[in-house]
Amino acid sequence: MNQTELKLYNPVVVSRGKFKHIRTLGPKSEKMIELKCPTCDKIYDRMFKSMANTGNFECQHCTVVRSHKVDRPEIGTKYDRLVLIQHIKEDMSMGKFRCDCGTEKDIKYASVTRGLTKSCGCLAKEYNQTQKDDSNRKEASMARNTRLAFKWRLDVLARYEFTCQKCNVPGGKLQTHHILPFNTYVEDRFKVDNGIVLCQQCHTNYHARYREYEVNQDTLNTYLIENKSNKE
Repeated sequence: MNQTELKLYNPVVVSRGKFKHIRTLGPKSEKMIELKCPTCDKIYDRMFKSMANTGNFECQHCTVVRSHKVDRPEIGTKYDRLVLIQHIKEDMSMGKFRCDCGTEKDIKYASVTRGLTKSCGCLAKEYNQTQKDDSNRKEASMARNTRLAFKWRLDVLARYEFTCQKCNVPGGKLQTHHILPFNTYVEDRFKVDNGIVLCQQCHTNYHARYREYEVNQDTLNTYLIENKSNKE
């Protein structure tokens, strides 16, 4: 049995009302034959000459995915709040992920591996919930203008010798950044360990890249170890 027959789902086609075996078809035959995709096991119809000329038995979807070199992560790989628990056989570009909150959701690998999707959606919901509390926002705004906040800023600047920790340029328009968000982590607001010095440009770039609910030590570390030769 040759390779072609191994991939065939139905080796018989109908030609002019008569059954004809696949072996009798020429390489330029436009008869539609049934194939079984070796990757996803999908049964699909394809013109015989297309299969004969390319030697490719995959369905169109699997061919496109392979051509774009979509790599499947290993089962158990964790991205932020998501862990991959199952590959989706029918779609090579997606997998089933379980969020830390317990929710399971089908998500495209590219979205997760590129950091575009970090949870099932619960992360954004938590952030939105905190933003709905007007009293918290007003209180945080008042807290930023206290003597304690002013002293914290001076202590952080002195700790890092008035130097941006991203571009390593001393002086200039320096700002003190809260490693854990000011509005959310009330108990850590004025801890010197929760502060770092960034110049205005580097500080702006960090917050442009990460939304408030993504502000933490991990994202800061990732940002700081990137190319420091020039300000972004």
